[in-house]
Amino acid sequence: MRDAFSRRHAQHRAAVPSDRLKEPAAKAGRRALIPIIAGISLVLTTAGIGVAALTSDSIPAPVSLTAGADAYVTTTSPTQRHGWSSRLVAKMNEATSLIRYTVPPVADGYDRKATLVLTRLTTSNPAKIAVSKAPGGWTEAVTYSTAPKPGTPFVTVADDGKSSQLRIDVSEGVTEAGELNLAVTQPQGAGSTVFGSRESGAEQTKLEISYVPEGTTDPLPSTPTSAPTTVKPTQSPTPTATTTKPTTTPTTASPTPTVSPTASPTTTSPTSTPPTTGLAPSWSPTSSAKLTFQDEFNATTVDTTKWERGWFKEGISDGVNSDNLQCYDTKQVTESGGYLNLSLAQREAFCRGGTKQYVSGLVNTRKSFNQRYGSFEARVCLPDGNGDGKVDGFPAWWTNGPSSVPWPDHGEIDVLEGIGGGTKASLHYVDPVYHGGTYSPTPLAGCHNFGSQWTSSGVTFYYDGKPMWSHAFAGTLPQFLILNYAVRQHTGEAILPGTAVRVDWVRVWA
Repeated sequence: MRDAFSRRHAQHRAAVPSDRLKEPAAKAGRRALIPIIAGISLVLTTAGIGVAALTSDSIPAPVSLTAGADAYVTTTSPTQRHGWSSRLVAKMNEATSLIRYTVPPVADGYDRKATLVLTRLTTSNPAKIAVSKAPGGWTEAVTYSTAPKPGTPFVTVADDGKSSQLRIDVSEGVTEAGELNLAVTQPQGAGSTVFGSRESGAEQTKLEISYVPEGTTDPLPSTPTSAPTTVKPTQSPTPTATTTKPTTTPTTASPTPTVSPTASPTTTSPTSTPPTTGLAPSWSPTSSAKLTFQDEFNATTVDTTKWERGWFKEGISDGVNSDNLQCYDTKQVTESGGYLNLSLAQREAFCRGGTKQYVSGLVNTRKSFNQRYGSFEARVCLPDGNGDGKVDGFPAWWTNGPSSVPWPDHGEIDVLEGIGGGTKASLHYVDPVYHGGTYSPTPLAGCHNFGSQWTSSGVTFYYDGKPMWSHAFAGTLPQFLILNYAVRQHTGEAILPGTAVRVDWVRVWA
């Protein structure tokens, strides 16, 4: 079935090919002669003279499009961003998913048959799923408050809540080349329908397009049997990867967080950034584990919509503490091989009012994500460049409150801190004033999971899923995420240029 626009488009197709590339004049002239030659062919065939069938252009090959952008928005968190989640969600009167494709032109004489393929991530109750067109102009930073209003659904289908894929014929909505914005909603049903976004990799949505002669609805019988051409959005150039020594010597000892009075930052008020999957903390949280932030670092460039690469600015920025011997340099932050790399180099740079001998890497989410309470976990590979089993430098994985409140009034949770060749977890806050923590009994160089669970009663720190230390915490303000590799003159902390802190993943749950 076609809408009125599609029917008008078919009627005037020969005169105004609005949705395809312009063809050479010779080709257009040849096409005009086809009806005449076809008539001659029919006469000759009737007369018993064998004539080969005359055809125009070859049948267009089918394509499988991946989304250039996608996101879901929900009334439950109207100002929260979910464009970097691995999930897309549809829930009646609550959540809507937006998907953008770039539809290629089609040769004259053919129409598109388009199928939206949604791969399910979770099972649910039977429901109905509707697809409509949406206005463009949105980005993956879209929220419910800023989302465009979808149009009237042009197709609604039943969803059994169990099948691995939901395939929806959306041909009626794919009537021209160029940018196509779709909205997926759930007009009926209990619970929600959750399917993969483009961040989920193989489980992401696809728009499969094959071609049919004008005025028909069935795919061409002569459609090529080879696999459809996959059209993916272009990616930005890959940065130079940072090399480091990722020792994976597992140690079963106490937690490993970071501490040290951080200088009061100059932040702006961050907005939440969500992302997603069925992942859970490596321990059993005391509350529901809804994934609100995630980066698996499987790309070739750092996602700057999530991370700022420096201490409150890009380029060269100050060390967090006055005793740091390094400046932070955006060039020392790379992503490759499934890791975020924060590398240390011996190179002069000017920051904090003086020249430093080293540069290193730091990332933070002050502009994109912060959260009060929840579970925070990262898998961090700590450097040991000289092979002595001790942690090099002063690496850290921690959270901090907004700079509009002076340090340490806003609170600081040091999930992991490399101190004196070992590690420490600690807290800083006031009312009452507290600066304290616990050291691990042995050095923890290598790759380990470092996490914390923050509730209204306090913080518990975890090392490889095991609880290590708990303490009351009077912090009331949401905090943002920070990972960094600092160096200083401190006993047991080797300064070895060429090493790096490598981060496998970072995840946060509410």
